[in-house]
Amino acid sequence: MGNILDGIDDFDEESKRMLRGSRIIQFAELEKGISGNAKDPFEGIRTNKTFAEISNEIALSTPFGKESVFYRELREIITGQIPKL
Repeated sequence: MGNILDGIDDFDEESKRMLRGSRIIQFAELEKGISGNAKDPFEGIRTNKTFAEISNEIALSTPFGKESVFYRELREIITGQIPKL
C-alpha cells in the first residue's frame, strides 16, 4: 500500500489541509478504547436477558404493572410444543 497522501492533488484545498493534519488510526489504538484504557465500554450494559424480559422488568416497575401494554407473560416453550400466541 502506498502513501495515503500520494493522490492528494486530486482534492480541493480545504480537503488537502484536513488530510495533511490527520493521521490514520492504528488498530492497536482502537483496542485501547476511546478513554485510553482497555476496559470494555459496553461492560456495564451487557446482559443475557431477552428483549421481552427487559421490557417486562420495565413494565412491572411502572404503576401499570402487568396491565402495561409493554408487559407480556413469558411462557416456557418445551421442544415440540406449539406455542400459544
